[in-house]
Amino acid sequence: MKYLALFLSFLLITMIACNSSSSKVDYYKEYHPIYGVVLDSLNDDQKAFLKDLTILLFENMVVENNRMKFNLTKEEFVAKGFAEGYYSNVLKNVNDINLHLEATGEENVEEMLNGSREEILESLKK
Repeated sequence: MKYLALFLSFLLITMIACNSSSSKVDYYKEYHPIYGVVLDSLNDDQKAFLKDLTILLFENMVVENNRMKFNLTKEEFVAKGFAEGYYSNVLKNVNDINLHLEATGEENVEEMLNGSREEILESLKK
């Protein structure tokens, strides 16, 4: 379970830009690709965005045929207040996770996801 939580955390981190400018950035409305980021270096806006995106991902991730699937359409994702550019990153990263889980022979993805989901959501909703 911890492996999946770390892997999904990496998925999220890859979607947040390391923006060194002092200008205010709306991470929800504007897509910012990653160039490199250290968790300790995130500003408060990035941390809030990461938390909200993590909650959205875990609340909308399902397992079908032992493969993870993000259960929102692009329109639903955008309607939740996130920039469209992040959606394709989510799908790509979910596909990459599935390829890795298949390559390692993971047999119970649903159990892994549910355990990680509980742990992560509980810690974030405090």
